[in-house]
Amino acid sequence: MNIVLIDDEPIIHQALGPFLSRAGHQVHHAADGNEGIALASECKPDLIISDIRMPGMDGLELLEKLRMRIPTTPV
Repeated sequence: MNIVLIDDEPIIHQALGPFLSRAGHQVHHAADGNEGIALASECKPDLIISDIRMPGMDGLELLEKLRMRIPTTPV
């Protein structure tokens, strides 16, 4: 499965990324909502995992923008 992980906390990427990779998934990392939108638009993920509380664009605003660009991808 192709997964985009969006979180502003490096520890989340360091913990969850390898876990998902070991389970056989390809994980792409984004540190904020804008980076996440660009990455998701580029790599067409099967799943997006996102933090809710992030500086700049929070997870709910990110969800709205993702729904407009890739409406069928689960978040």
